[in-house]
Amino acid sequence: MGKMKKMVAMLLAVCMVVSMCPMSSEAASTKGPDLSKGNNSFICVYKAKDKDWHNLYYPAYPKTVEKVSGITYSKKTNTLTIKNVNKPSDKLSINTMGSDFKIKVVGKNSLSSILVWGYGYNGSVEFTGDGTLELNKNKKIDTTGVESVPLLLQAENSPSVLKVGKKVTLKCYASKKDVTSVAILMDSVKTKSKVIKFMNGASIKKFTSSKNENLVREDFAIVERTEDSETKMTTTGIKLTKKGDTNVYVAKQIYVDGKTKYQIYKLTDEEFSGRKVGEFVEMVADYKKAGYASKLDFITYNYYYKGNLVLKGK
Repeated sequence: MGKMKKMVAMLLAVCMVVSMCPMSSEAASTKGPDLSKGNNSFICVYKAKDKDWHNLYYPAYPKTVEKVSGITYSKKTNTLTIKNVNKPSDKLSINTMGSDFKIKVVGKNSLSSILVWGYGYNGSVEFTGDGTLELNKNKKIDTTGVESVPLLLQAENSPSVLKVGKKVTLKCYASKKDVTSVAILMDSVKTKSKVIKFMNGASIKKFTSSKNENLVREDFAIVERTEDSETKMTTTGIKLTKKGDTNVYVAKQIYVDGKTKYQIYKLTDEEFSGRKVGEFVEMVADYKKAGYASKLDFITYNYYYKGNLVLKGK
């Protein structure tokens, strides 16, 4: 299934945070879904019963959209409504729906997780309504994958904001193996008080934060040779320079026996699929100590809420 492959690819891509190239978050407007050419905005529901994803909103593939009981989307108001959905093993996956995207909670609801992507555009979510939403109430969420947090905003270098209205009751339960119940990752907003807005009494002090210094990346191609043939493939690495050397180098991070190593390649004039082919030079444990220098590209921030988050509407 084409759409499933695309979604799986996107999920796996997030695990490679260090290899992501920055995207501009300076769009003129980020209200509403990102419908620019090549974008892939969507709202999908994973039904545990049939072990498959169902599209509620997918402008790139409108013929795949279907109805899901209790969950509806209004493009006019950019609002997803969840009404009396008791599916504690089902998930929501939401991609680039904009700065004004809302989830209206009506009645009593239970889901496994909500995963939102910003992808350089905007992955904000505002919970409205006066109902109750529980995420991962069984505390059995899979901690091995990207959805290991009940409420996860993968900002992906976008200014994504989490808001919870005064009347909503939101309960996010951390799994037994992971104490994090809410996370906002790779956000371009520097101050956590501006990225997390609880209007019904939660303390923002419970959030911890960390900073990512993302280095300039370079797309290139490598050649893998065997006795009988050779295979060219595209990849990405950290762009490097070397003092007194006019060549351009790239460092591809790998793991050997549990330790980080860097394969150093020198870019050549040969090209494959629009990218310069890298010629292997050496493998080092620390490229800086080996005489190479990298350059900071952009900075993003991670925010984590430790323990269970229980917000009761007023």
